Amino acid sequence: MKHSCNPCGIPLFMFQVKYGLLSWLVLLILLVFTGPVLSQKSSGNQGGDIFSGDIKIVTIGKIVNSKFAEYHPLISADESVLYFTSRRDSTTGGKKDPRYDIYYEDIYISEKNNKSWSAPRNIGSPINTNGHDAAVGLSPNGQNMFVFKNGDIYESKLDGATWLEPEKLSKYVNSKYKESTACYSYNGQTIYFVSNRPGGYGENDIYMCTLSKKGEWENPTNLGESINTPRNEDAVFMHPDGKTIYFSSEGHENLGGYDVFQSVYDEKTGAWSKPSNLGKPINTYGDDVFFVLAASGKRGYYSSIREGGSGEKDIYVINMKETKEKPKLTLVKGKITNKQGQPVEAFIEIIDNKTKDVLMSTKSNKSTGSYLFSLPSGRDYAITMTAEKYFFHAEHIDIPESAPYFELFNSVELKPAEVGESMVLNHLFFDHDKATLKPESKAELSRTIKLMKQNPKLLFEISGHTDDRGSEAYNLDLSERRAESVVNYLIDNGIGKSRLVHAGYGFNRNIATNDTEAGRKKNRRVEMLIIENIEEKKTIEIEFKVQILATNMKIPLSSNRFQGADHVKEYAHKGMYKYTVGKLSSLEEAKKLELQMEKKGFKEAFVVTFYRGHRIAMNTALKLSKK
Repeated sequence: MKHSCNPCGIPLFMFQVKYGLLSWLVLLILLVFTGPVLSQKSSGNQGGDIFSGDIKIVTIGKIVNSKFAEYHPLISADESVLYFTSRRDSTTGGKKDPRYDIYYEDIYISEKNNKSWSAPRNIGSPINTNGHDAAVGLSPNGQNMFVFKNGDIYESKLDGATWLEPEKLSKYVNSKYKESTACYSYNGQTIYFVSNRPGGYGENDIYMCTLSKKGEWENPTNLGESINTPRNEDAVFMHPDGKTIYFSSEGHENLGGYDVFQSVYDEKTGAWSKPSNLGKPINTYGDDVFFVLAASGKRGYYSSIREGGSGEKDIYVINMKETKEKPKLTLVKGKITNKQGQPVEAFIEIIDNKTKDVLMSTKSNKSTGSYLFSLPSGRDYAITMTAEKYFFHAEHIDIPESAPYFELFNSVELKPAEVGESMVLNHLFFDHDKATLKPESKAELSRTIKLMKQNPKLLFEISGHTDDRGSEAYNLDLSERRAESVVNYLIDNGIGKSRLVHAGYGFNRNIATNDTEAGRKKNRRVEMLIIENIEEKKTIEIEFKVQILATNMKIPLSSNRFQGADHVKEYAHKGMYKYTVGKLSSLEEAKKLELQMEKKGFKEAFVVTFYRGHRIAMNTALKLSKK
């Protein structure tokens, strides 16, 4: 039978029925033994000191808790946002459930600013209705929410600043029986949920479903008798480390009522560890439910009835100085913006570099550009951020298996994919002194091919660059061959030959010093430059100029060093100040001017080419001028 009230195995109204006058006296006695809300040593922990050292349990504060009931706290992995369910008088419609004379459930949000929680606000429609609406699960990045309505689980997605209409999960999750709570795995590919459907080990059991290629939840699987007991399990939460679940149970070895337990999944054996009771002071002789833990492992949140609370049921914060074993994950967060600092909604894909499996697909928030995801330790990750009409951004993060919790702040500026813009293909690799692409270059090449296929009207120059080790002739040849190797790969994989040109610049366009290995590494690169958008149908205007001087120091145009040269122009290029004369429409005219400048004493004069204000290679200019 489905229920429309609080999703826990014991609905909130049952706390009122269960704890009648006599029961409240019993509870008061129990509170004397469990003690007030104070800093306490973790003792009596049947699970073996999961959270070692001092544990301090405090109310989250009256700014969140009210004289009414607050429960089921949900936090983003970085604790920047809190959602919870409440039966306060500001509920949508302002009506009470006539069966129990208490307000209908609604979902509220509070945000953390300077370590303090803001005054909660009702998240409103379309999630909250005139009936019961309870938040039961939140993705680590806070962009997806599971909502309990009328005995079933629904999902809502955050679209910028607006939550969308909740959609009922598939028949594999929702049955004709009751599904109460659910949570996301770290990568959103698995959900864990609670159901009282037949075929389990007890009344309420914990199940899991995986996401199919069609984007649907399928293959419901009971977590087994190591987790589920003949009694009730509920309020399941998967930590962002991807392997540790917390849940409340009336079974296993507990202090009474619902206790919070922990179990860890072993990927090698495919088995869950024996659940460990979190022990006192977290667990009491009453019901302790809806436990969630921050990615850092430093703070937990849950619902409890304790002495000194604000209302019928309150939200508490569990502060832990240390854990027996620190969570092993890296929390990556930041903002994705354009050149103007405006937020960009980018698609983020995370791949296991070893297996090439896609581990996670997510997006940055279109209103803020913010993103957040968790990377469990023990993998080498490839991360790609893409958005329409922008170059992609790619990074590799190799995290050792033993690496403890770490927060990585990484804000990204995406370059527009338009004429004159370029990007370094950072993840192309060649053997020393060779122009053959190494196998580990495939991912970057695939990203490049995808970009080019998504922008079929763009033409590209692929250029090779080196450090200054070796002669100029040697480096020009090597950079040319490497650029040609990349172009040939792109052509072999479906990019039209007419869209590509290549050039080798040797060490003539360095972007860093050659005095350090780090600088030389930056200079050894392949770049991609957009040279034309044929959709714009503009006349191609190639400019030929004669460069007469290049220096790392700016020189006044009135200097005697330019004596004999008329109308000298300055431009900055690759960290150098360069000076040119002339603005001609043909190479023949430019060559004549080059000879004139040599006769006037500018012995290093040579022809340079520009397209729409950007310097390009000579062979690229000649190819464009034929169009």
